Amino acid sequence: AGLTFRADFDSHGIRYEVSARSKHEIYEAFEPLLTASEVELLDVPKLQEQLLTLVWRGTKIDHQVGDHDDYANACAGVLAASRRQPWVITDAAIAAASVPDRRRPTPADPYRF
Repeated sequence: AGLTFRADFDSHGIRYEVSARSKHEIYEAFEPLLTASEVELLDVPKLQEQLLTLVWRGTKIDHQVGDHDDYANACAGVLAASRRQPWVITDAAIAAASVPDRRRPTPADPYRF
């Protein structure tokens, strides 16, 4: 979606960078992390469905015609791009994400919610 949601993320103190990689490149970088059990995915049915239904379309990995891959793309993109420090998403972080007035992350602690 390019820069469509940049302001929405900024309003919550989340830096948003457009990836230089294509969706296919993101999925290719993500696949070894998943198969080597280097990542543990959240138990989100929509995410699981989207990851399980990715297919090869010609020479690229993509979703099937009529399907969606928003969750899969976001998950794969974050995990493939973020190799410097482990991400731990706790139940408290998930609960806080649904509260409109949650504390914004600080520069000193950008991953804590």
